[in-house]
Amino acid sequence: MSFRWLQDPDDYEHPRLSWLIEITFALVLGCLFRVEDDVPKSYESARGCLLVSNHQRDSDAPLLGRLMFRRRGLHLRGPLPFFAMREDLYQREGLANLLSAGPPALVYLLSWIPLRWLFVNVRTYPMRRLREFTWHDTLRELQRVGLGDADPGDVFNARGRRELRQHFAALPKRVDAINPWKLRRMRVAYWGLRRLQPGALRRIAPGFRETVTQQLHFFARQLDAGHNVYFAPEGHISMDGRFGRVRAGTWRLGRMTAQPLRLLPFSISYDPLGPGRTRVVVSHGDPLDDMDFDDTRAFAQRLRRELMTHCAVTPSHLLAHFLSFRDTPFGVHELAAWMRHAVVRAREASIPVDPLFERVALDKLVDERVRWLGRKRLVWTTQGKWRRRWSPDTAPSWMHTRGMVRYLADSLSDFAPDYARALSQ
Repeated sequence: MSFRWLQDPDDYEHPRLSWLIEITFALVLGCLFRVEDDVPKSYESARGCLLVSNHQRDSDAPLLGRLMFRRRGLHLRGPLPFFAMREDLYQREGLANLLSAGPPALVYLLSWIPLRWLFVNVRTYPMRRLREFTWHDTLRELQRVGLGDADPGDVFNARGRRELRQHFAALPKRVDAINPWKLRRMRVAYWGLRRLQPGALRRIAPGFRETVTQQLHFFARQLDAGHNVYFAPEGHISMDGRFGRVRAGTWRLGRMTAQPLRLLPFSISYDPLGPGRTRVVVSHGDPLDDMDFDDTRAFAQRLRRELMTHCAVTPSHLLAHFLSFRDTPFGVHELAAWMRHAVVRAREASIPVDPLFERVALDKLVDERVRWLGRKRLVWTTQGKWRRRWSPDTAPSWMHTRGMVRYLADSLSDFAPDYARALSQ
């Protein structure tokens, strides 16, 4: 009997398991995030499309997947896309890589818990990328190309040898004698190929490129078969809030499909500076049927423009921007008046704004948010006025609230630079 709670169950190897995992993801995400979206219902029936978005957090892809399969009770109404994921998480050590900051003994035990079965059942497949090719991956690849018996002094450059000496009293005599688990956290350090001599790189390069090509062909076959695929054009999470360089993978994928590729752009904006669950605003652009896959630069410029144009301004963006330039005392009503002016200017500039601004009185919203910032010790009050305690020199990060303020201020300055400069005057 057909399994009716999942769209296209025959396309899954284990449809009931896939349904269970997807339902669990949807419930967990619902507990962590409050999502507002303007995704039309016509997107539910879109087939053979490449979904693209800006990439700010690990939750981006699951949130988009949740929007596309549109849960109605226990039924998943829309098709789940195929997702591209960094290759090191797909390996047996994936869980250990995610939790590499933990105690070494625990990390080693976690390396025996595979996650591949989980990813396969939610249509998530590996995509090799230079940045996430770790030290461990590099050692594995050196042995694959026959350099396991080579002298590490001939294989690794000065940087690589220096890092090895931090964990070994003397360099091992052979590459395959290097135990990656003795490298501890350096085992998962990015840009592993940057530790190699040019000769070793030339040995690895052909197999590396072939693997990337095969992985892209896999996703191209899914598109030609009528499935949707999700790619983050930046290739990795933005570390500072700014949209990164568009990588070649999206462009190459468009040249591999048998049919002209249709792109569906989504823009994700977070609103974390407030009590309760983190709010997320997902906006969309018009489907792109006329992308130029012959000109790499023109393709990257247009894709970036499409994604940035639809990013919505949230209360957190405005609060972060206000704190980044205002060092004098302010009152709640003064900040609410400034934010009201900012929302009007955004609409005049055709910049999307968070729907929350239409539902909640700004004085009430600002009072709630400023008090929350006070509890987080980002502002403090004196003589009935609030004053900034947060330092503009704070580095952007999602790991703590102070870093989030910098991250969101930089993000606003990136997707709406003229607007952000005008607000600072």
